[in-house]
Amino acid sequence: MFQLALLLGAMFLLQGVLSVIQMRHFSKEFVKLRRQGKVACGRKSGGFHAGAIVLFRIDEDGVIQEGRKLMGVTCFARVTDVGLKRDEELRRLRELGYDGLTLGVETGDEEALAFMNKGYGARDVVEQAGRLDEAGMSYSFFYLAGISGAGRGVEGALRSAEVFNQTRPRRVGSSMLTIFPSSALYREIQAGRWREESELEKLEELKTLIENLEIPTRFETDGASNLVRVQGELPQDRERLSGALDCRGRRGGPAGLPGQLKTFMKGIPLTTQASGR
Repeated sequence: MFQLALLLGAMFLLQGVLSVIQMRHFSKEFVKLRRQGKVACGRKSGGFHAGAIVLFRIDEDGVIQEGRKLMGVTCFARVTDVGLKRDEELRRLRELGYDGLTLGVETGDEEALAFMNKGYGARDVVEQAGRLDEAGMSYSFFYLAGISGAGRGVEGALRSAEVFNQTRPRRVGSSMLTIFPSSALYREIQAGRWREESELEKLEELKTLIENLEIPTRFETDGASNLVRVQGELPQDRERLSGALDCRGRRGGPAGLPGQLKTFMKGIPLTTQASGR
């Protein structure tokens, strides 16, 4: 039951992330046309098929001068979901418009994956990502800072980087673990079998991940649970991204955090800051 609750929670979280990605793409194309004149737009929902948004640049007389069609399917999946598909099924899905899949890998830390009962290991992440590569389907990774537990954030980041470096995600998006009192993980904490990372340790974890990713990819902390928002391209923006997390995460605890972090943390019980398994 707790696995279903965690899956639903992750899907809800990722819905917001994926919506942001879609809106950024739409905004980028809209601005390009708007700089040249008036723009009209329309859309067709696709349900379980590829939907489409059309943009038209029109002149003062309403005559279409240029058009753009934005088409595709946004999809979030577990690593095990990919494993359930045959190679030919993955290729067929790609032909039907499935691309830019977001995989909720969460971590490459075997110990954390086992403790959270994820049902897959680090080797499965590499194997299933490779199958997506062969099918011609691009993908992104969803990373969950804090999932390794207190005192293991840096180790979890190093293990994750080692796994991710064997794959080709076009984007790694990260959120911070949030533990709800109704979750099984909360009960593990109450029983003394697991301890959550502090917010500062999560920032150090993200910094470590960024510093050890060797693949070309985009890195973003754009989930609602993130204390700090950073985004950029690796490897070229590595120093800037790492520095942004470092200057916010090493100032002697909450008293030394920038204003926005203190505001974020104020009034939030420590036992509910970090979502559980």
